[in-house]
Amino acid sequence: MRQCKQDSNAYVTTMIDYYGLPKDFPGQDNVTGSEPLRKVKHLEETFKVDINCSNFIPYLMLYEFEGILYSEPQAFTLWFSQKAASALSKERAQFETPEHINNHVDTAPSKRIQKICPGYQKPLHGTLIALDIGLDKIRKECHHFNNWLQHLEGLEDSMRQVKQAQDLDLE
Repeated sequence: MRQCKQDSNAYVTTMIDYYGLPKDFPGQDNVTGSEPLRKVKHLEETFKVDINCSNFIPYLMLYEFEGILYSEPQAFTLWFSQKAASALSKERAQFETPEHINNHVDTAPSKRIQKICPGYQKPLHGTLIALDIGLDKIRKECHHFNNWLQHLEGLEDSMRQVKQAQDLDLE
């Protein structure tokens, strides 16, 4: 909240894993239904209300960052093996999108990857594999993530238009 108030012309966003959110996270006490995306959207809205700053844009990864790596399991062959990539592809095929790979202590995306790819290091491999996959592929496969980025891009376009209008006024 402090960041939002320091510069009301700047936007502040989050990228927090839904998996493992604390029980006292805003909205956890009244989240309903079983559809994960609906739960995440509810929590994002409640988080926005809790922060109460117009320049705050909450985003929760559904379920966790490693989910987006399932956008292109073949990218794992660069760091692990074809056998590992094939096993990840089979897992990916069981879900509507990579973002739907589930929220359980034993079956969260990172746990699945660590089981199939011994030696997987989240900060190192996660970043490198995401870069290998590419943002376009991730956006195509992960709709909630893509919607967040589109929202941010819309802000950029709006700010550019405001700047252009201000520049015209100065002429």
